[in-house]
Amino acid sequence: MSKRKIQQRKGTLRATSRSVAMVALGLVAVIGSFSAGLQTSSDVIGGTEASDVASVEGDMDGNGFVDVRDVRVALDIVLGTIEASAEHLRSDPTHDGRITVEDARQIADMLSR
Repeated sequence: MSKRKIQQRKGTLRATSRSVAMVALGLVAVIGSFSAGLQTSSDVIGGTEASDVASVEGDMDGNGFVDVRDVRVALDIVLGTIEASAEHLRSDPTHDGRITVEDARQIADMLSR
């Protein structure tokens, strides 16, 4: 094998190693920040009682309108931080009887309208 081909392969391996390292670092950063934000979200919005939840579509925290806190409540339910109540299920935007990541996404979409 020529010296030039060996240098090209070494360069490719270095670039590949750097790419893998960058992707891994980025993934760790995203997962870490995502996890930290979700684990503390119930503290930020102050836990949701079943009696506080309205049955307005997407209004998971029962404050009468859809906002970012509703997305956090839906994600807390998905993560198991809080348990879905009958009132939460009545606020389910997909009407499938479950609170899932898709529900959180749909609530976020409601905010952009």
